[in-house]
Amino acid sequence: MKSTICIQFMNEKRGEGLGEDSSPLSLIRKGDTNNFCAVGVFDGMGGSGATKCASSSCGENKTHAYVASRVVEKSVENYCNKVSSIEVINADFMHDAIKEALEKEKKEYPAQQQSSLKSRMIREYPTTLAVVVAPLTEEGKTIHSYWAGDSRNYLWNKRGFFQISEDDIEPKMDPLENLSQDGVLSNCICADKDFKINYKEILIEEEKFIILSATDGCFGYFLTPMHFQGILLEGLKSSKNEKEWEKSIQKEIQRVTGDDSSLSLIAIGYKDFEELKMDMECQKVVGFQKTQLVHNTIQILSEVIKDIVPEGWSEYKEKYLSKLKGEQDNTYSSNSNEVSIPEIEEEKKPHWLYNLFMKFSNLFSKHNDNEEEAKREERKERCYKLFEEYKNTPSLESMKKLIDFLCEEEGNTDLTIDNKNHLEGNKDA
Repeated sequence: MKSTICIQFMNEKRGEGLGEDSSPLSLIRKGDTNNFCAVGVFDGMGGSGATKCASSSCGENKTHAYVASRVVEKSVENYCNKVSSIEVINADFMHDAIKEALEKEKKEYPAQQQSSLKSRMIREYPTTLAVVVAPLTEEGKTIHSYWAGDSRNYLWNKRGFFQISEDDIEPKMDPLENLSQDGVLSNCICADKDFKINYKEILIEEEKFIILSATDGCFGYFLTPMHFQGILLEGLKSSKNEKEWEKSIQKEIQRVTGDDSSLSLIAIGYKDFEELKMDMECQKVVGFQKTQLVHNTIQILSEVIKDIVPEGWSEYKEKYLSKLKGEQDNTYSSNSNEVSIPEIEEEKKPHWLYNLFMKFSNLFSKHNDNEEEAKREERKERCYKLFEEYKNTPSLESMKKLIDFLCEEEGNTDLTIDNKNHLEGNKDA
């Protein structure tokens, strides 16, 4: 018998009761002819929806953004529960159900306090929407993706991890560019302006797959889009059940995010959690390993420089501050032209690059517990030689050799994910 594995959460960055993401949608309908499920997230837009209002469902003194995400989530949930089958769900009917709910809210609960912001960006009840609907039958699958704004939908199966929504931003840019450049939201759900619910249909052959919706607080603070899949995959591999997986995902997102974050996920067609893990066991995040390794190298160097700077300053400051202390220049003898040679310290601290090497070599003892000791030592020795080469002839080429070595062995594919806390030194590194 097949089961559905569900994960959903909403984290409030500013504190309980202040988050403008709603609780995510996670719906499973089972009947004789109406077997489908849906996931969804709704991110109230606090900047443009800061006007204060009351609400029968949310209470007094809430922002339009806070109320909007919750009203729209409930509207979509009610709509999906009322339809006779998955075939009749469409973007136009969903649009009309949401518009009706927001107009009712606006009429019954006028704004208590207008936002002090004066801008064309101000909206009444603004929120994003990202919803995925999928059948639970075992025949050919049609996945339905609906969205407005910059929350995202995903499809995940053995073939890979796929974004199945396109951010409503101007100018158009790909997901990596969007992480570092500020686009302007060109479409969102709201009560004072017409909006569009986008739709995309995806046909798949697989009986086992995952549908997922997430607000930008989940994916928008990682270095690359690959990192988001990375934390999902590594959390899955290291967890014993869906509750552990959920906690792992939340922890990694909260470690980096600067926003509320909500996510809803349903895995379809799997007998149990163990079968899901086995199905994804060999999956790797293409293009991720070297990117993350270089990023972690930079973070390690930022830690190493904390040792280098005091050492350099200690050597420099004695002469640099000597005049303030009233000391005479005794570099030259008054009776001869000979230069006095400073005493050589008996012990010197290890070269900073050696310290860097040790940080990396420690990883080899952390990984591959079943690896033969001799092989591990051999790899450590190779690593040391490459560090020595870089120390003697520092260049981009010698650093690239080192990075290539650390990436080349399949056994170290997970090096940069499992040990990120070790690499970073602490969560704020």
